[in-house]
Amino acid sequence: MAAATDHDELEVLSRILAEKMRLLGDFDRIVGIKKGNILLSHAVARILGKPISLFKTDMSYKMGPPFDGSLVKNESVIVVDDIASDASILLNALRHLHFRHATVRGVVTLINRVEGDARDRIMKERGVPLFSVCSVDDESIRRLIVENLPFSSFGNGAVRLAAKSMNR
Repeated sequence: MAAATDHDELEVLSRILAEKMRLLGDFDRIVGIKKGNILLSHAVARILGKPISLFKTDMSYKMGPPFDGSLVKNESVIVVDDIASDASILLNALRHLHFRHATVRGVVTLINRVEGDARDRIMKERGVPLFSVCSVDDESIRRLIVENLPFSSFGNGAVRLAAKSMNR
């Protein structure tokens, strides 16, 4: 969420995700997760020129439909989030997209949290591939937060990918 307060960082991260999503081929809409980083999802949608809808993770009958924004039957969508950690949130979004007859091309995230339960295997079992720019363990995430380390200190190639994306 630090990128939400730094325009340049948000732009770099959103370009990285946009580039990853271009590899998946053509699609109609981006679906962000409301409990995730919606600014990142919105920035990716802006870069790709795609409409965006947001999945409401906290739902009740008083809140209306589970999505903010429209969804069209048989639309091809990609779900975007900053960190793939909690598979239940992603799987719930996929379930609601399925109810609305959307075709989910994949879930694309910046980080796959190694200790989380949003594993590639779980998503594949549901017929939806998970694409992450990098995988990070909980100790690395703790160090990023507590020690305020730059993401580049983990040598996972994300910063090199960002530099390539920004130079295009």
